[in-house]
Amino acid sequence: MRFEEAYGGWQSRRLTQEEAARLLGVCERTFRRYVDRYEDEGLDGLADKRLGQVSAQRAPVDEVVRTETLYRERYRGRNVKHLHVTLDDAASEHCSTFFVEEEGTASSFQAMAEV
Repeated sequence: MRFEEAYGGWQSRRLTQEEAARLLGVCERTFRRYVDRYEDEGLDGLADKRLGQVSAQRAPVDEVVRTETLYRERYRGRNVKHLHVTLDDAASEHCSTFFVEEEGTASSFQAMAEV
């Protein structure tokens, strides 16, 4: 159902806020947010403004190029099952990343040496 139909039903008191929200497949709080934005900006206020924006998690171009070059020149044919990563849980940072044929004691010691 379109927002304007649910909004009209709610405005004319044919629908409760809960019913209008359920028709749209959202919670009541989201419906109230939609109503606020619709009343302030019209239909344009309901557009998803996240579309077309660059992700804050996006890797820098130079890092992507470096990684692609490393894969092409040194690690061709390897995939994620060959990847050994040491992660600092407290800071959520990768401390060490490298490819191995098989994970084991040697790769764990290599990761500790790098960290």
